[in-house]
Amino acid sequence: LPVMYLFIGVFLVTAAQNPSGAILRGIGQVRTYSITVMLEYAANIAISVLLIPRIGVAGAALGTLIPAAVNDLLVIPWLASRALRLNYWSFLRGGVIGPVAAAVPALLLLWPLSMGLTEASLLTIGLGGAATVLLFGAFYLLVGAGSEERTALREALDAVLRRKRRRTPGSGEHGPTAEHIDTHAEQARPARPDSRQP
Repeated sequence: LPVMYLFIGVFLVTAAQNPSGAILRGIGQVRTYSITVMLEYAANIAISVLLIPRIGVAGAALGTLIPAAVNDLLVIPWLASRALRLNYWSFLRGGVIGPVAAAVPALLLLWPLSMGLTEASLLTIGLGGAATVLLFGAFYLLVGAGSEERTALREALDAVLRRKRRRTPGSGEHGPTAEHIDTHAEQARPARPDSRQP
């Protein structure tokens, strides 16, 4: 068995539950979260002890991956959705299934590129990281993001573009015009007392 790939799977499922774990810690349900993690580690040790004599170091990798997948992809998201009083399946889709659905095509495109790399340098690591972020982001917007996330992103981009247009000279929104300043100055000027009144 490709042991390194099994350990990469462990990191992926752990990353997938990170939002759910952060929610549980943030709302003060640390005890519940800690109990599930301790049970995961106990299962990790038990499965590893059973599998290592049979299949070697791959047994340790499987012993880590199996309980991590169950706990991180099913149990912890269920606890977080229950604490937030949300539908479990919609929470699971948004928090786990959507990101995984975006990661798979990104991985399929990046895998052949990684085979062509012969040596690791800061440049290749940086380019690989940038390509990963861009591909995952694009696929997440296409297949993983819900309508609310797309709307929020569109509004954020519109706000950035409006702010940029305001700062651009000659756009008409750069700053107050002279007429605008005169109108405000006239409104701010205190009224003169009428000298004809006693």
